[in-house]
Amino acid sequence: MELDLELYEKICGITGTDYELAKGNGNYVLAYHDVDVMLKDLVCAYGVLEEQLEDLKQDIQDNYKPISHWEEYGISEEDFH
Repeated sequence: MELDLELYEKICGITGTDYELAKGNGNYVLAYHDVDVMLKDLVCAYGVLEEQLEDLKQDIQDNYKPISHWEEYGISEEDFH
């Protein structure tokens, strides 16, 4: 399977794996078995990132309270009534 080198490098950076890439007919070629492994690695990396995102969202909900614009700027709303 032909693969764009820039995309290949991004995938290797995300998964932390260097797949066997060959140069053929002026293009970079990846065996279909390696494509399968690459896709499984990307799905796994996605799962990890999704879990981290959910943890961050929960952390924000647990540790930060929404504040009013008045409180954000350090003024009292009562001063304007």
